[in-house]
Amino acid sequence: MDAVVLAGGQGRRIRPVTQGPKCLLPIGGAAVLDHVIGWLCAGGGIDRVWVAAGYQGDRVRQHVAARYPASQVRVEVEPEPAGTGGALARLRGSSSDPLSDPLVVANGDTMLVGDLAGLLRCHGSSAAWVTTAVIPRGRRDADGMAVPALPGPVRRMGRGLSGPGTVVSAGLSVMSGAALDRATCPGSLEGLLASLVAECRGWVWAYPWQAAVDVGTPARYRAAAVQHGG
Repeated sequence: MDAVVLAGGQGRRIRPVTQGPKCLLPIGGAAVLDHVIGWLCAGGGIDRVWVAAGYQGDRVRQHVAARYPASQVRVEVEPEPAGTGGALARLRGSSSDPLSDPLVVANGDTMLVGDLAGLLRCHGSSAAWVTTAVIPRGRRDADGMAVPALPGPVRRMGRGLSGPGTVVSAGLSVMSGAALDRATCPGSLEGLLASLVAECRGWVWAYPWQAAVDVGTPARYRAAAVQHGG
């Protein structure tokens, strides 16, 4: 199975901590991207990782080439920003090697702790097009999801949702080809999920996740660095 790491961000919110690609921020002696790739490959079931790079993509390509065999990790650099959904659509349409169906999609700026094999099993046992890992709502800058029970179908999704039963994405999903067929370039992954949820056909499921730390702000980056030894 393939995994795609979305690593195109400039990291505007975390400046001046970095002026380079956000995914190359160092944590515990390794780049955030290395933590994400290592976690994916250690979780079982992932044979190949694609890194969808954008901002200073040549730096990301050089970083990956120095650390991983090309048969395990490949980098595709988008010529212009296309959004997270657009990066998936472009990669799927331009890759000489077909991506697996389903595939795992992870954010390149998020440290994950959880059961990847369980997430994959949940996706395989349901009729969902997307199964997304979720954590209790804490951040207010992320779209909320209303889920009556976990794991189970997402009933509503939007920035203003709050209250009991509201969760947010952990930055990790399993996506089937039927969902990726709906991805547009440009476009956001959040917009794609919201459109699927709005059709009320149970195409998006939520799976309970242990922990996820997005390093996209100075405070969250410092917290992650302390947690992982600097």
